[in-house]
Amino acid sequence: MPNASRLCLVAVTLLLCACESELSIDLTDAPIDGATRVQLAVSAVELLGSDGTVTRIDSQYTDDFDMLDYRDGERLRLVDASGELKGRHVGLRLRLDDDNAFLRKDEDSTPIELLSAGEYATVDLDLDDGDARTLIVDLDLRFSLIDRRDTLGVYQMIPVIRVIDADRAGRIEGTIDANAIADADCRDGRAIGTGVAVYLYTGTGVTPGDYDADATVTPLAQPLAAADVREDAASGAWTYRFHYVQPGRYTLAWTCEADREHPQQDDDLSFRDAADVEVGEAQTVTVNF
Repeated sequence: MPNASRLCLVAVTLLLCACESELSIDLTDAPIDGATRVQLAVSAVELLGSDGTVTRIDSQYTDDFDMLDYRDGERLRLVDASGELKGRHVGLRLRLDDDNAFLRKDEDSTPIELLSAGEYATVDLDLDDGDARTLIVDLDLRFSLIDRRDTLGVYQMIPVIRVIDADRAGRIEGTIDANAIADADCRDGRAIGTGVAVYLYTGTGVTPGDYDADATVTPLAQPLAAADVREDAASGAWTYRFHYVQPGRYTLAWTCEADREHPQQDDDLSFRDAADVEVGEAQTVTVNF
């Protein structure tokens, strides 16, 4: 009987463990112009419940790291959690540590000063017993970093993120005509390709504009993300990619002036062309300009 009781206890324990919800959270990067290293650390992830409660999950990777190592679709695992995560969550944000944070550009390293944790990014996360989900957090450095080198000697940071369900994520990729990028108006006396980026907006038919955290704008007018445009060494084509995109309808627009982006003001960027796109679940869509 004692052996039978122990076997029953083990079986019940295993059953309870098997019914726990599981959540993994990865970090990826949308890069910024000219940087050769962006050193950060993540101490925790916060989930905002539909009832207003906040669940803090400590990061399993708390060392300093180079954010640029996790661009081009690469991901850093921040969280593998299980247990008391049941319920509906509607927001997510990162808790960053700026003790050793800096940005290196042209061999010069400038400290990064964290101004706030930023707004919660919208998520649709409903966890029941036995559920297993993986979320990807895309930290957009172009919209997060504020250049205050001239006045304060630092980059200030308010993290701007979006959250994607890894199991449903699609991808948008394409090219931009090389002659358009080489055009004198696009180059404006700079090296070819400087400031060229593609912006992504929620909804179709959106009139494109730059990211302006202080503006009173409709949600559709604010860009979700930006992707660098780079020359492929083998083919010579100028390519871009949004590696992780939630299924839905979007507007794409490209500009030669992304290096002028200041996330706390209206930069009145000029966009060369725009196109509508619809992304299905786990689908790769090509849009060429």
